[in-house]
Amino acid sequence: MTLKKIEPRFIAGPPGTGKTHVYITGLYGKLLSKYSYKKILILSHTNVAAEQILDAIIKLPQMKDVTKKYKVQQKDIVAYFKKETGITI
Repeated sequence: MTLKKIEPRFIAGPPGTGKTHVYITGLYGKLLSKYSYKKILILSHTNVAAEQILDAIIKLPQMKDVTKKYKVQQKDIVAYFKKETGITI
């Protein structure tokens, strides 16, 4: 398997500046035109921020048939990464 090099993006700023609802949800909407929501991973430093992002994303028109079923845990991410890349982290 060949991994496509993707440059990471970081968004930083004080609370209440619109990072979540403007940038992240907009970018997520664009990614949905190329990838399934099951292939997009968003990480956050806090559970509160993660919940806010998830709540905003689930309201996107492209997500109308998707429900908030479960929370992905770190062990799930590590297992998926190992399965897809063969690399153990």
